[in-house]
Amino acid sequence: MIEALKEYTISCKGLKNGASSYSFLLDNDFFSAWEESEILSGEVRAEVELIKASTSYHLSTHIEGSVVVECDRCLEPLTIEVSGDSESETTAEGSAEENEGVVFDSIEEEILLADYLYQSVLLSLPYSRTHASTEECNPEMLAKFKIVTEEEFERLTASEGSIADSPEADKLAELKQMLENKE
Repeated sequence: MIEALKEYTISCKGLKNGASSYSFLLDNDFFSAWEESEILSGEVRAEVELIKASTSYHLSTHIEGSVVVECDRCLEPLTIEVSGDSESETTAEGSAEENEGVVFDSIEEEILLADYLYQSVLLSLPYSRTHASTEECNPEMLAKFKIVTEEEFERLTASEGSIADSPEADKLAELKQMLENKE
């Protein structure tokens, strides 16, 4: 395990049955520990409640903060607010087990949370990561995506080159007719 992520581990040695609370700060050092991370930087607070029973651990996690990712549209930095709750059950029986990203190592008697917390932040990100409007995006990058001018687009979509007049359209109409006759 990367030494920088060692602080995101809960030691279970001597932990009494019942609830224990932990607080972690997921900062730039945390996010930079993952190679090729989607998250460029950030500051997220993770509150973890661990409930220990005789042979199991129940984790309740709440994350809240903000991260910086690339805008899907212009590739410029974009700050996104993140928050979310998750729960996980981990058993202490047998050898090391993995459950939803939380790893409990019965030999070391530790719960490794770093990957679980990182995945929780990733899952809280929206599917589309873009600035609220194109005015906030980098205009130079947006110009590179504009392949044809509006005039060229109108000319290309004019009725004189319509697909309805093409030989392919006639073949599709014949095929459609054949299928309808078989029914």
